[in-house]
Amino acid sequence: RSFEKLLEFLVKRKGESGIIYCLSRASTETLANDLAEEGIEALPYHAGMDREQRTRHQDMFLRDEVKIMVATIAFGMGIDKSNVRFVVHMDLPKNIESYYQETGRAGRDGLPSEALLFYSYSDVIKLKKFVAIEGNTEQTAISIKKLEQMAAFGGLTSCRRKFLLNYFDEDTSPHCGNCDVCLSRTDTIDGTMLAQKVLSAIVRLRERFGAGYVIDFLRGSNSAKIQEPHKQMRTFGVGADLSKEQWANVIRDLVDQGYLVKSDGLYPVLKLTERSDAVLNGSEPVMITKSKERVELQEHAIEYEVALLQQLKHARRELAMLENVPPYIILADSSLLELATYLPHNKDEFQKISGFGDVKIEKYGKHFWNVVAAYCTKHGLGSRIHLKEVRRPRNGRPERETETKQQSYELFMKGFSVHQIAELRNLSTDTIEGHLAFYLQRGKIAITQLMETPRVNAIMNAIEKTPSSSMTPITELLGDTFTYGQIRMVRSHLEFLQSGAREPLIVKR
Repeated sequence: RSFEKLLEFLVKRKGESGIIYCLSRASTETLANDLAEEGIEALPYHAGMDREQRTRHQDMFLRDEVKIMVATIAFGMGIDKSNVRFVVHMDLPKNIESYYQETGRAGRDGLPSEALLFYSYSDVIKLKKFVAIEGNTEQTAISIKKLEQMAAFGGLTSCRRKFLLNYFDEDTSPHCGNCDVCLSRTDTIDGTMLAQKVLSAIVRLRERFGAGYVIDFLRGSNSAKIQEPHKQMRTFGVGADLSKEQWANVIRDLVDQGYLVKSDGLYPVLKLTERSDAVLNGSEPVMITKSKERVELQEHAIEYEVALLQQLKHARRELAMLENVPPYIILADSSLLELATYLPHNKDEFQKISGFGDVKIEKYGKHFWNVVAAYCTKHGLGSRIHLKEVRRPRNGRPERETETKQQSYELFMKGFSVHQIAELRNLSTDTIEGHLAFYLQRGKIAITQLMETPRVNAIMNAIEKTPSSSMTPITELLGDTFTYGQIRMVRSHLEFLQSGAREPLIVKR
């Protein structure tokens, strides 16, 4: 069933670049072959392949010679491909941190991108065997707790974005308007009687069993695992009229609403809460989810010339082959989309297109201008650059210090490098540099603790020459040897100096 759903998803996104993550090496090979049989070109990638083959597959993906990579988590750590449009997880990740990092590989060029997760609680049961660490009960408990948090994300009936940001100590509104939960209209029914059946069963079972056993008890299962004394109870089989899936949904709703909790551990059991008594004695009604209906939103997407976009992608591919680099290095998809939308007619108008700084206009401007000009002449179209909105600076709430930032800062002050911290915390170097930029802006770290002075000066000079707040023109001036994270850190250092402070408050380590 999940393969059929995946095919539906991919067919609608034909020609787009994406990563599909699988739990095992064997499943990456099988899925890549199955997709190929359906006419969808995809390549596998996992640590069991020889290095030459892995490198070849990775290069083909980077150069857009193949659009889809089916991979284990071994793929992606060193990938900086900006035009990944979707990330799919065929199996449940082991923790929220991994899921967040892996889905973050989509949409780095700023264009809308999607994340698809296939989830079943059976994944949790299967993964518990993998996360358990023999001889280390403390670490096993932590790993299982993280897995349960990931399972909670999979079973959410409230905004997924809010859950993720709250997990990382960030506040946000209760509805994002983008996740599947927020894009669904939920119908509810009075489920008080169903809730009472579940809670009563758990009481009679003395809060010693998990959801699977409770459901079998309610349905009057003949399974050998049901204990004989339990089969003699009056409530045995009182829920035979509902399927396992329906009872699982009821229990999930009760957990979400705080009428039940799952214990920690390798085999979690269902336990009552303070709110349970009010339901059992009939003083508090319970509403449960009946069905979900997809809400079709009115999208105000930018209209662009579809045929022109394809011509621009072809022109970019030609340049990429000449220079032996991935296409997105020449120009991002977002820049091509703007060209196909606003149809710039001269150099001044090209400068208003994201990604076209002086360097790229000089190097590639004529090549792309010829394509746009020929298309506009053929179809009698004029420039639409006047429709391009000027980006307004963000004026949201001030960035807050969070626990994850503190952990990175503390490790740095103990003498660990950015790369070492990233490895220790299983996060990307970009993320760690972002954490440290927070403390640079507040003067708790000196920029010279992170970079040599000539490198800092080079970035500062590039920032001064670029009035735009966009990173792209700065990276064009500096070249590939400077990372976004380094530029961000120098910017944070400059913001600290502009605040009126003269010297950072350096804590010796």
